[in-house]
Formats: sequence, structure tokens, C-alpha cells
Amino acid sequence: MLQFTSLFQVPIVGADVCGFEENTWETLCARWVRLGAFYTFFRNHNDKEEDGQEFYLWPLVAEAAKTAIDIRYRLLDYIYTALHRQSIDGTPLLTPMW
Repeated sequence: MLQFTSLFQVPIVGADVCGFEENTWETLCARWVRLGAFYTFFRNHNDKEEDGQEFYLWPLVAEAAKTAIDIRYRLLDYIYTALHRQSIDGTPLLTPMW
């Protein structure tokens, strides 16, 4: 994600939260949603042949999603401002520590 946003200037990136192929489990999905909420492209998506992995299916995941998505929406103004700045002058949306 850092490579795409800072080096390649592709600001909208992110993995399919909870995975795409094969089935996931509750703990993994809860941890992934806590991280994925801060991707610039955030979605829960999987193969139609796999079991459902919607956030509401597991209590732990639902609680993690509520908290993480709430924080995401509180930061949305900053995210949109960073996206605008990147499109105007090329300032990276995310700046790596290196």
C-alpha cells in the first residue's frame, strides 16, 4: 500500500478485507477489519464459492467493524484532503517512514 500511494501515485489501494479465496475465521477477520478500515480502498469481498464473511455474522467482527469504521469516518476529512493534495501537487497520500 505504501508503494502504490507514495511511489507509484496510485492512491486508491487495499486488499479484500477478510480475504478473497478460501474461508476465513472470526479472529482473522476481526483483526483484518481493524487494519482494513484504514486502507484507502476498504471493502469486504470474497469468492461466491466460499462461505459468507459479512461483518454481522460474528459478534467479535461486528464489534471490531463498528469501532474501526467509526474511526474511519471521523478521519474521512483528512483522507479526502490528502487525496486532493495528491491529485494537485503529487504529495503522497501516505508517507512511509523510510
